[in-house]
Amino acid sequence: MFVLILAGTLLAGAAAVFIAGQGLSRVSRVQNQASALNFARRSEPVTPLRWQPAPPGVGVPDGVTLEDVADAYLMGHSELTYAGRSGEQIGLNGRFSGPALTLALTVSGQPDRVLLLDWAHQATPLSMNAARTQFTLRDRFWSLQARPGPDGWQDLRWTVRTQQVTLRRTQEEWRTDDWTVLNDTLPALKPPPPLPVRTWRAVTFPDDWHLWPGSRWTATLTAAHAAGLRQVTLPMSAVLSRQQVAAIRDALSRLHAAGLQGVVAVNGALTLDNLQARLAIASASAGADAFIPGSVTAASVGARAALLSLRLTYPDLPLLAPVSGPVSGVEPDPPTGELPPLTGLLSARVQTAAPGSQAPVAPQVLLDVPAVKGLPLPLPIPVPGAQAAHEAAQADAAWRGGWNAGPLGDLLVTDPESGLPAVTPQRPFTLTPAGEQLLGTPGTAGETP
Repeated sequence: MFVLILAGTLLAGAAAVFIAGQGLSRVSRVQNQASALNFARRSEPVTPLRWQPAPPGVGVPDGVTLEDVADAYLMGHSELTYAGRSGEQIGLNGRFSGPALTLALTVSGQPDRVLLLDWAHQATPLSMNAARTQFTLRDRFWSLQARPGPDGWQDLRWTVRTQQVTLRRTQEEWRTDDWTVLNDTLPALKPPPPLPVRTWRAVTFPDDWHLWPGSRWTATLTAAHAAGLRQVTLPMSAVLSRQQVAAIRDALSRLHAAGLQGVVAVNGALTLDNLQARLAIASASAGADAFIPGSVTAASVGARAALLSLRLTYPDLPLLAPVSGPVSGVEPDPPTGELPPLTGLLSARVQTAAPGSQAPVAPQVLLDVPAVKGLPLPLPIPVPGAQAAHEAAQADAAWRGGWNAGPLGDLLVTDPESGLPAVTPQRPFTLTPAGEQLLGTPGTAGETP
């Protein structure tokens, strides 16, 4: 009897261990699938493929066909990213056929769950058969490959790839049937473009800037320029929309015409998971004077890899970001030792303004003056010490270096209903107390503020 009880106990324990192991394996699998979905997801508002002019004599299909081909081709890349990261290859059969399916299974079948990212596709139509069932294109695009390691990603490799791709249509659905790599180029990193943030006097517009009518743009930019502001930060919503992304170029044109510089900014941490969205915004921000892709952790390999991807793809776009962790001149290398220091990636970094030092900040540091815990000024309710701390931060920024202030309403008095700046007979703006502290008390009409 004792032997039976002991055997039953051992069997129960073994079963519990087996079940627990199965549960952990399932959790790990689900986590891998979720991570793979994040990497494979593309930003909807901006297509990552642009069609280039076809060679002379090549017939170009209609726009609907080109859109169908582009969607099928990009979905193949996304499925490849998902399969490589998750190990789930069942979806490849729906996006690839023929030799391309064999290649996709081989590329994504590596046991260490390789990361495969692609962006900035420039495709050129080459041919379409008479039956309109086969389409050939040449594509030049950026790619990043990496393997997971004990301290994050390792063996990171950026390439600019040119390949010839054939897609076939069966049952009204296009699939990538074959691809041949024509050229792989290792991109060279250029020094970050200079960004004189020491002279900045910037203000952040409200999140709904892309919905403003022309009259509000004109009045606000006239007031901002007359008050002595020099830069305007355009914050992007957490959930991108086609309307907001499409409005970036028009907003930058309006700012430049008014004598102001434009900065496009994204909140949240920059990681490889959201790199696709950041690249989409950077693509739409051509002509911006700077881009803030999000906050960066100095010791994060993924954050530096994302920054490097932006720098390589858009070398003329100055990048600046809030940085947490060591940011002095002697920075520790990332665990892999493969990535450049932040000074080789950022044109400037953002630092929260705070009292305590009378020395000017470094030339490559922009002081950020946040609002008082998100509350408008003056405070409608007393918050012990908040007002004094905020005023001290403003004084610190005004004294020590270039700055980026919080919401527009912190500096300029605006109408709560229309959002238009309050004007006086002498000038097209009225400064708040915070605005007077940062910009100085305005003079009379005709004087330079």
